[in-house]
Amino acid sequence: MLALLLPAFAPAVPPAGPAESLARVDAYERKVTTRLFERFFEAGKPYYFSGYRKEAIHFFRKCLEVRPRHVGMNRFVRLLQDYDNPAWKKKRWRSPKERVGAAFVRKAEACDEAHKSVCVQVGTYAFKLRRDEGLEERARASFLRALELHRGPIELDSRGRIDLGDVSIGEEASALLVERDLVRVDDRLVVRDSMLRSLPDVAAVTEARGEHVLVRTLDSEDRAAALVPLLDAAYDALAEFTGQEPDETLGLFVFPDREAYQRYCDESGHAVRRMANGFAHGGDGFAVTFLQPGLEEIATHEAAHLFHFQAFGSSMPSWYDEGFATTFGGEGTVEWRDGALTVARPLAARRLRALLDGDGWIDAAALVAGDAAEFINRMDGSGPRFYAASWALYTFLRTTDDERFRAPFEEWEGFCLGAGYDRAGGEAGDAATLFDRLFADVAGELDAALRAWVEEAAG
Repeated sequence: MLALLLPAFAPAVPPAGPAESLARVDAYERKVTTRLFERFFEAGKPYYFSGYRKEAIHFFRKCLEVRPRHVGMNRFVRLLQDYDNPAWKKKRWRSPKERVGAAFVRKAEACDEAHKSVCVQVGTYAFKLRRDEGLEERARASFLRALELHRGPIELDSRGRIDLGDVSIGEEASALLVERDLVRVDDRLVVRDSMLRSLPDVAAVTEARGEHVLVRTLDSEDRAAALVPLLDAAYDALAEFTGQEPDETLGLFVFPDREAYQRYCDESGHAVRRMANGFAHGGDGFAVTFLQPGLEEIATHEAAHLFHFQAFGSSMPSWYDEGFATTFGGEGTVEWRDGALTVARPLAARRLRALLDGDGWIDAAALVAGDAAEFINRMDGSGPRFYAASWALYTFLRTTDDERFRAPFEEWEGFCLGAGYDRAGGEAGDAATLFDRLFADVAGELDAALRAWVEEAAG
């Protein structure tokens, strides 16, 4: 079946701008990305045949990045995500939490380096042919993707060219990018992402780096540096818990107050998050929060969101996301003392009692269908209860000895984490739908079992 995927490439970019020039750019891009597509495909095949579904999908999605309308590959990825596909049901898939070792990381990095070089080639070709803003923007988009794939520092050589290691961007294009898309933070050139674009004074940003993390603030470098050991420790705890070690940096931006945080939410298209205490945005590779009481547990909570996204790359229902993250950042679930971080402790009993008092209970059906932002924005106290209930459901299903609930949860979690569900592509709902199916026979019993467990845990 895999051999059927390679023919019939489709253009990666729809026509726009001067037809003749754009056609030449399209033809050039098809030429230089054909080998790249094949490289990504060959990188994924051994993982597919060895049963590493998550890793195979990682590389096959890379194929779709350079050939987004490739019919065969789109169909194949969807088949890998289809729980009912009989061919895959017969195959023995490994757990998505199983370590694959450094070989996968090396192969992924090599593929990213090759992809970076091709992006620079396409950008350079389009930039030379630019006749209007459309082709210039096409070139700029290719260059920006190259900058995203670049793992080292961004530097300018003696001629003002952006040096990306094995490749460089031409002088004129570099000047355009420096003017429009790059800024200096602590004397480092960085891409002006959605976070930095929202700031009136980028010069005020300071940052501190650890082994796995990057913290930026508008407060002081000392403030940023103080959070680095905590988040590096959180990375280690998350790696031990999940069996994964993503090589992407965990980024955290700490705004000085809620007002600055809310301004960022409004200006970056995340207004729905403005009443939250922070949120993680996997697209930018950063989580954001602001100076507030309990900052340490909020920081590790958001870091857990980022880590999970980087490790598994699969969109899950809101209750699962928040239940997992609260395990690593919630009232009582973490303790940071004398440079040591303890995680996955019980949630504070008062948070659980709030679920049991009066009308505080969120029944299981409403919980699994709910969204954290929606509960927070009600401004009626149900936001904190949603987080507590999410932690309770996640922890109950993960630790219960009752096979009625543990077996379908393990099957559901294993399949979905390996499926690479894409929120932007509308696939996030697939995980929620599958949960409903696998728990259909015990749906009426889940709420009662969860409540009994919460009552016992609340003491």
